[in-house]
Amino acid sequence: MRQTCINCQHADYRTAAAEGMPKFSKCRRARNETEVAKFYGRDVECDNGAFAAANAVIVDKRLEWLSR
Repeated sequence: MRQTCINCQHADYRTAAAEGMPKFSKCRRARNETEVAKFYGRDVECDNGAFAAANAVIVDKRLEWLSR
């Protein structure tokens, strides 16, 4: 499994959508203000060392939501 946002339990797609950026995510484990302000695409590789695999059900729901 690639360590990308779509596969990470720390990716927060709801907050990003609420802030006007649907189909992107925010990282709940952002290390600084710059990372907190960033929106991440689903295929962005984790570079902060906080990747934690989300379970398959969550990943499937995200993929379904992103395909709408």
